[in-house]
Amino acid sequence: MRIIKLLFTPQYDKYDGIRPINIYAMRSIYGLMFFLMGSDAWRYILSYDGVWEIDSAMNWSVWGGV
Repeated sequence: MRIIKLLFTPQYDKYDGIRPINIYAMRSIYGLMFFLMGSDAWRYILSYDGVWEIDSAMNWSVWGGV
């Protein structure tokens, strides 16, 4: 029960008043995006055959840089 209370209590010294549950949620969403979207983007970039269109190349390189 104490852990649940700590997750929803703002921590002013460590996270500038943001609740830790929000920090952990943002970290997990970024981690999922990094692994799932990054692997899909790099698989597409490395297996692409042909000439890239400018818009498509920019979009895939941005997602690959995640």
